Amino acid sequence: MLIAALFHDTGFTVQYTNNERIGMQIARKYLENIQYEESRIQKIERLIFATVLFSEAHDILEGIIQDSDLDNL
Repeated sequence: MLIAALFHDTGFTVQYTNNERIGMQIARKYLENIQYEESRIQKIERLIFATVLFSEAHDILEGIIQDSDLDNL
């Protein structure tokens, strides 16, 4: 959760639209570089993708990251 939260807005450094997918790519590249476990990378990507506006949460972690991402609104 913490790693997903750290990376979820990094896509904004490239572009505003579809920034979540870019954030996922940035996270993956970094995590692969430090030899992070693939299954954990996939979970982090799933959580980052859950921050797409108006997406449906499929579990408690997705719900938490969505709530925290939209808390400023």
